[in-house]
Amino acid sequence: MRAVMKLFSQTRGGCMDRFHERQFKGGTHENGREARRFRALALKERGWTQARIAEELGVTPGAVSQWLKRAREEGREALLTRKGGGPKPRLQEEQIRRLPELLARGPQAYGFRGNSWTRSRIIAVIHQVYGVHFSHGHIGRIMRRGGIRLRASMHQH
Repeated sequence: MRAVMKLFSQTRGGCMDRFHERQFKGGTHENGREARRFRALALKERGWTQARIAEELGVTPGAVSQWLKRAREEGREALLTRKGGGPKPRLQEEQIRRLPELLARGPQAYGFRGNSWTRSRIIAVIHQVYGVHFSHGHIGRIMRRGGIRLRASMHQH
C-alpha cells in the first residue's frame, strides 16, 4: 500500500488529492482490488503501456483497458468498488418490519379459517397487502428478516 501511495505522490505535481488520500489512509480498499486499479492509473500517467501495466499487476491487458477507460470517462471515482447491481428488493425494509404487525391480526382477518399461519398463507397476505408474490423458498428468508418464526402452535402439520 505504501508503494501505491508513493507512486501517487510522484504523480500530478507530487501531491495526492484528498479523495485518494482518504481512500488509502481510510483503508477502504476491498482486498487490494481498488489499490490495483488506482495503481494502474498511476502507472499509465507515468507513461507505462497497458501491456506492461497488466504484466506488473498480474492482470489481463483487457482489464487495464477497462479500468483506464472508466477513469477517463467517469473520473477517478469510477475505480472505486461499486455496489452490486442486482434486482431491486420487492419489499422495502419498512414493509418487512411491519409483517409481524400484519400477522398479529390473525389469519381470519385475511379471510382464512382457523388461527394457524403457514408459509402459503403468509405468501397470500403479502400478495394481498403489497401486491408482491414470493415463492415458498424465498418467503423463509423474508420471514427471518422480519423476525417471524412459525412454531408448532402457529401452523398446521
